[in-house]
Amino acid sequence: MDDMSPVAPVAWIKQTSGADGTIISLGGNWVVAATAGLFHETEAIAGRAGESITFDLTDVAVLDTAGAWLVYRTARRLQAQGYVVQTVGSSDDQELMLQQAVDHDVEMDIEPYEDRSFVHWLNELGAKVFRMFDRVFDFLNFFGMVLFAIGRAIVQPRRLRLAATVHQIEIVGVQALSLVGLITFLIGVVIAYQAASVLSDMNAEFMTVDMVTFITLRELGILLAAVMIVGRSGSSFTAQIGAMVMHEEVDAMRSLALDPIEILVVPRVLALLIIMPIMTFFADAVAMFGAILICWIDLGITPTAFIERAREVATGWDVGIGFVKAPVFGMIIALVGCYEGLKVTGSAESVGQQTTRSVVEAIFMILVLDAFFAVFFTTIGI
Repeated sequence: MDDMSPVAPVAWIKQTSGADGTIISLGGNWVVAATAGLFHETEAIAGRAGESITFDLTDVAVLDTAGAWLVYRTARRLQAQGYVVQTVGSSDDQELMLQQAVDHDVEMDIEPYEDRSFVHWLNELGAKVFRMFDRVFDFLNFFGMVLFAIGRAIVQPRRLRLAATVHQIEIVGVQALSLVGLITFLIGVVIAYQAASVLSDMNAEFMTVDMVTFITLRELGILLAAVMIVGRSGSSFTAQIGAMVMHEEVDAMRSLALDPIEILVVPRVLALLIIMPIMTFFADAVAMFGAILICWIDLGITPTAFIERAREVATGWDVGIGFVKAPVFGMIIALVGCYEGLKVTGSAESVGQQTTRSVVEAIFMILVLDAFFAVFFTTIGI
């Protein structure tokens, strides 16, 4: 059976199948100008299973490097498919060209081209800004849905999942007391010790109580409590909800006409709104206790004297600022944790990525809001 396939006026391929195998006759000028058209023809070359394939170059008038590479590449592909391939009818010069193709068939690691121009950099920056705004708008939409679900639960109390909310309060609050207490105690000890060391050089050890009280009540207690809750509970919110998304439990809820926001998110948000002020008070008390011990041991300030001085220094707003920040920080932690959990795509790797992202984003937003509160309260004289 003969199949004549003229590719160009100067180059052609002829495939002949016989009892001894398949013969691929090549003819004409196999040069770089003809390889573009010959490429698809060589890709179509195939033989019957178990037979040999012979390339006959008797009628090839001219063979350059591009043509030799095309012949070698086709032969290599057929050999990889299990055929026995041989070449006949080539001249000495053509044999040399084919050998050159064999000798230069080496693997090369080619680095991908990176466009480092200013326009490319500006394009990437713009794309990142647009993605950031998309995430902000999506998060605000999620926040609105949560507020709507909470409002609906207030209007229709039977929709409030009280048992789930109490369970979340136990997990994020009661079970976290030991961790928050240990960390805040140690930080209180460190702050008091460092303050005493610096102020002793200026003979102002008595101001250690003022500094520790001011820092702990206005900033330290609430920040430490919030960061601990982010690392412990915010990340667990993302992991728990993300695992449910991965196992299609959230989709099952929607198919049963159940609102995942109402079932999964609202109890966690309410739990942190309730527990964060309590956690803030606990963190302040434990940090102050650590500072009292250091001042008593290192400076000889008795606990009674420390407490009396702290009462003179601290105002109602110094204590109240932490309780103003607490529910805001609690809502941010819960919202970010649940939002990133619902963004899990369906793999275990995605759960880890979203959990890491939720921790970073929550801490970042807490620090930004804390800076805003600090400037705001200072501006209004509190």
